[in-house]
Amino acid sequence: MEHKPSNFEFNLPVPIYFGVDSTQKLPEICKKFGTNILLVTSKDISHIEKKILSILENSYFSIDSLYLESPEPSCSYIDSIAKDLSSKKFDCIIGLGGGSAMDMAKSLSIALTNPEPIWSYANLSYRLPKPILKKTLPVILIPTTAGTGSEVTPYAVLTNSEIEQKGTIQEVAIFSKAAIIDPSIMTSMPNDLTAFTGMDAFAHGLESCMNISKKSPISELTGIESMKIIIQCLPEILETASNLELRTKLAWASTLAGIAIAHRGTTTAHAIAETMGGLIKIPHGIAVAISTIPVLKATLQSNPDSLSTLYDKLFFDDIIKSTQDKANTLVNSVSQLLEKVGLNKHVNNYHDTSSDFPDKILNNLLNFKYRPLKQHPVEFNNETLKKIIEEIIYAQ
Repeated sequence: MEHKPSNFEFNLPVPIYFGVDSTQKLPEICKKFGTNILLVTSKDISHIEKKILSILENSYFSIDSLYLESPEPSCSYIDSIAKDLSSKKFDCIIGLGGGSAMDMAKSLSIALTNPEPIWSYANLSYRLPKPILKKTLPVILIPTTAGTGSEVTPYAVLTNSEIEQKGTIQEVAIFSKAAIIDPSIMTSMPNDLTAFTGMDAFAHGLESCMNISKKSPISELTGIESMKIIIQCLPEILETASNLELRTKLAWASTLAGIAIAHRGTTTAHAIAETMGGLIKIPHGIAVAISTIPVLKATLQSNPDSLSTLYDKLFFDDIIKSTQDKANTLVNSVSQLLEKVGLNKHVNNYHDTSSDFPDKILNNLLNFKYRPLKQHPVEFNNETLKKIIEEIIYAQ
């Protein structure tokens, strides 16, 4: 395959500490910032929290633990926590958990030093964010799932329950000061969580490689590699959940996919999934997984070249010759992966919806989340978007 150099920008100011027992480096990392630490985590991983606290206990740190109110904390909750903690002085924040814990740690790094409601800092399709005028608190991120890649991105996803929307803060100020990826703390992940967070990571790799908004050869390199790893090891890890070698591979794939989206971003499937997540309580990874195939099928009909090109990069063989056959094979391969991990499903497998639910998603998508739609290889018309949304919701 020919590689042509082109102009691009790349910035990843995140020291990465990767590997089994890399959490042991936490005390020396924290000491760079001070002794007063806010630990953001969730009660359902208390066994991992205890391990982290035991690593820090002999290092003279003062630690306050903050537990998420729900799997996806609301903006009003973040604002209220920031107000409650305003009298305390923290030197850094540790985000321990999945994407929600890490994103909340990033959000609080802004909210504890800046005065505006956190939603005002979201970079939305229909309005620009408020500028972050005061220095954010340093954040150290320790993922306990292999999925979001938030430990290496400048993003924090927000849920505004009052207006049923999701939005994303996109600020280099919230790149973590250290990302600690320790696969040994991921071995207790249940299979369902492993599956849908793994498919979220796969979608990050897929969509970053499909994104037409800007050139980023590093996003392509990391995105392609992440997908290759996930195709190979995600189904296998569901059979041997405690396998540390496979957990290490999956954790690395998630980080690679995070690097990919940090520099290119996602497209239509994520736009629909986040819009849907603002309206109903459905885990983000599931929403993304079940949105992927309907979007790919519609892309196949309008722009098979984009999928054929991706096939060449992902599978790199000469067995299949025609553009259409390559595009078909790519879609079938992703569909087979979803089937193997038990996510070849629809919204109505998880959530009861009203008859006007497709219209609600479409309306919010077009009004509030339209920018990622323009980054996809095909900019679908409203009729096609409606068909995609209906296929995501209803079993055919």
